[in-house]
Amino acid sequence: MKIFTPSINFFGKLSFQKKIVVMMIAVLLPFIMPSYVTYKSFFNNLNLVKKEIIATKYLKVFKELLVLIPKHRGMMEGFLKGEKGFEKDIKKNEKKVDYLFQKIKLLDKKSDLFITDTKRYKKIKKLWEKVKIENIKNKDISFEIHTNIVRNIINYLKYISYILNIRQDKGASNQYIISLLFDTIPKIEEYLGRVRGTITTITIQQNFSEENIEKVHNMKALLFAELKFFSDVIGNIELYEKNKVLKDKFINLKENILNLILITEEIVHQKKVVPPKKYFNQASNVINNIDQFYTFLLNHFQKNLKIKEKKEIEKIILLSISLLFVFLVTNYLFLGFYFSISKPLEKFKKVIHKLLTGNYSVSVDVNTQDEMRNIAFAFNEMIKKIKRNINFLNGYKLALDGATLVTKGDIEGKITYANKEFLKVTGYKLEEILNRPHSILKDPLTPESIYKNLWDTILDKKVWRGILKIKTKDGKTLVTKSTIVPILDENKNIKEFVAIRTDITELIKAQEKIKRMLYFDNLTFLPNRVKLLEDLKKEKPYGIAILNIDDFRQLNDVFGYEAGNFVLKKCAEILKSFQTKDCKVYKLSSDEFALIFFKKKEKEKMLEKVLNVINILEKYNYIYEGYNLKILLRAGVGVIENGNENIEKILLDADTSVKEAKIKKKKVIYYKESESALKEYIKKLEWVDKIKDAINNDKIVPYFQPILNNKTKKIEKYEVLVRLIDKEGKIVSPFFFLDIAKEAKLYNDITKIMIKKSFEVFKDRKEELSINLSVQDILDKDTSKFIIDMIQKYNMENRGELEKEEKQGLTNFVIEITESEEVENYDLIAEFIKKIKEYGGQAAIDDFGTGYSNFVYILNMGIDYLKIDGSLIKNILIDERSETLVKAIVHFTRELGIKTIAEFVSDKEIQEKVEKMGVDYSQGYFISEPVPKEKLSPSQL
Repeated sequence: MKIFTPSINFFGKLSFQKKIVVMMIAVLLPFIMPSYVTYKSFFNNLNLVKKEIIATKYLKVFKELLVLIPKHRGMMEGFLKGEKGFEKDIKKNEKKVDYLFQKIKLLDKKSDLFITDTKRYKKIKKLWEKVKIENIKNKDISFEIHTNIVRNIINYLKYISYILNIRQDKGASNQYIISLLFDTIPKIEEYLGRVRGTITTITIQQNFSEENIEKVHNMKALLFAELKFFSDVIGNIELYEKNKVLKDKFINLKENILNLILITEEIVHQKKVVPPKKYFNQASNVINNIDQFYTFLLNHFQKNLKIKEKKEIEKIILLSISLLFVFLVTNYLFLGFYFSISKPLEKFKKVIHKLLTGNYSVSVDVNTQDEMRNIAFAFNEMIKKIKRNINFLNGYKLALDGATLVTKGDIEGKITYANKEFLKVTGYKLEEILNRPHSILKDPLTPESIYKNLWDTILDKKVWRGILKIKTKDGKTLVTKSTIVPILDENKNIKEFVAIRTDITELIKAQEKIKRMLYFDNLTFLPNRVKLLEDLKKEKPYGIAILNIDDFRQLNDVFGYEAGNFVLKKCAEILKSFQTKDCKVYKLSSDEFALIFFKKKEKEKMLEKVLNVINILEKYNYIYEGYNLKILLRAGVGVIENGNENIEKILLDADTSVKEAKIKKKKVIYYKESESALKEYIKKLEWVDKIKDAINNDKIVPYFQPILNNKTKKIEKYEVLVRLIDKEGKIVSPFFFLDIAKEAKLYNDITKIMIKKSFEVFKDRKEELSINLSVQDILDKDTSKFIIDMIQKYNMENRGELEKEEKQGLTNFVIEITESEEVENYDLIAEFIKKIKEYGGQAAIDDFGTGYSNFVYILNMGIDYLKIDGSLIKNILIDERSETLVKAIVHFTRELGIKTIAEFVSDKEIQEKVEKMGVDYSQGYFISEPVPKEKLSPSQL
């Protein structure tokens, strides 16, 4: 590529129009150079022909002079020797010569040669004036002057041929003709004239001296030499062979010249006497014949020159037309190239200029069918996207300004902008905070370490996010979810900071309220199971007793829920009287209470106290609407004997003891690990065998429970639930085997089976599929990878890009994370949810209201749905605290854009209640019980 760098640099500096010109020159250059040489040759030939034509015009005049001047000389010789009869002819001849000199002057002006201004011409003219009859005094001088004039004219003809450079004619025939016309024939005429004058003088004077005879012989020798050259050259002329008239004229002329020379020889040797005037006339006739031949040859030469001139002009015109055609074609092609690229580029330039001024309602209109049209189409699509994105940005800005508190600050932290919402919430006016530091909003109770971390982050050109308290103008404290973004210039230097805050003060208060409500039972106001687990983490107990009201469901069925709630409240009041620093009371499930002993006691004393509590509760008179309600209680006790037991294990031991007490109809049973553990172990082994058999024989099957949209009244979702078919064909609930499967490391196999089977069932359905995943599923790399692979296989990631009627594969899916499970690593769960969302999935928290206390972590995981726990929903009609808690959950989830689903909707009244409270979806036996795939209803979507 380096070898192209100079050309790239050169062309890169040129405008597009100049590039077109360069390209045209490059294309035309191979035509221009040869054409230039050809043109030059044609024009040189044409100029030469024109010069030859001009020369022939001069030649014609000067040739007449060469005839008339020697004739004048001969007549003057005779006149001076006493032949007075020549006088009239001499004057007539002189007029002709003067006319010819005038003609030369006119010709000179037309040709712009100005030869009449030369010394040679002026000398000829001056010599002529001397030999006129009126100026003649001495005949010898006259004879020499005449001879000198003729010689000068002959030389001047050569001079003219050299001036016009006509001897460069490359045609051999033309060169011969030029040589004859400008040199040979004039010399022959001049020599004959001299012979004519000399012989005329000799015959008049009868002076046949040796000197005169020698002079005649010398001139005769010169004449023969030129005549021989004339004969040799004339045969090589192309015109001579083609023109019979010319050929005959030459033969006749040659014979006349030879005859004249023969007569001259006879006169010189006195063999024949010829009168002077007769000889003169005879010689003049020969010279006239030469002149006629000369004129004939000159006329033919001029005619040929005219033809040649026409041909050269035709060549030039033809070449010009050819070049013009090439130029027009090239110009047409390059104009097409220019208009197909340059014009669209001009349109691009104008549109880009409009874009820079903020006008996005423009487009590039290109009429070509080439790549430029594709570029224009892509460019117009880009403009549409830019316009759409700007509209979105404007919408976001409007939404951001309406829902968030926005400020800008310079590099020093001084406020340079604040939106209306910020001013409204904080109570400041814009002029009160402009150019003031952000520290005027600083909460004094916020640790300095937070501000230090904030500044370290944004000065490192990173975005800071966190919860930050700010002070309003009147001193109130606002809790804000803040994002501070450093804005960089084109050189990656910080230009300013933008702070976007969301006022979450009321949300935090609502969370704290919900948090308090979740720690305490809504009916009895005793701390609940969540609080129990929290307390057990802080302080280790020595004993746990679980009290269960026997046949409490029957009491509800007979006397109603209100009667049951009355009994629970009274039990709670009685149990509170036993509460001390070392013994705390908790409310567990609907009919269970727990006593936690934090001070070490002997087993017998602990059992004794529990039994005493049971007796008091059973003996109490629960008077409700005139009825004296009686209850029976069973209790299970677990004791930490060596201090190393797991707390959850002790709770499980106590719960197992309760169940055993119910079976054995005993008041209190103490968990005996030695015998109970063995029974439980054997029972678990049996279940492990059942689970393995079900996995191996395809007896793990999905059941689907519909979820109703409370607004559209359509079934839009299904939750998939696991079922086991035992060897007898009985459908077994996960309550009996799922925990054992987890302990036996079979749980992940069940998850994979459920994922694969449910995806296969719903691959062509349009409803949303909800899948229960445990934290164990998410944290297990093999299981989480299997889930992603199945999503890709069933094309779930593309379901959001198609219209409903066009969707293929699974249309939507939701992962439900059981909220009651203990979570230690929220980041890994949040990362998994993020990955699921990349494939078009959504996330839900199941059993909400029974577990997590850290709501900030939950909400930051990007949850789409909260499934309100059934223990809250089923009491919503009879328990005010349950109703309040559900309302609070609906309120804060709506603020966060999270949908709610009510579980355990068992009757019409509960359904109407949750609809009235604004719950988005309902699930429960009132809607439908879980069904196998064979009983799934047709889609309502």
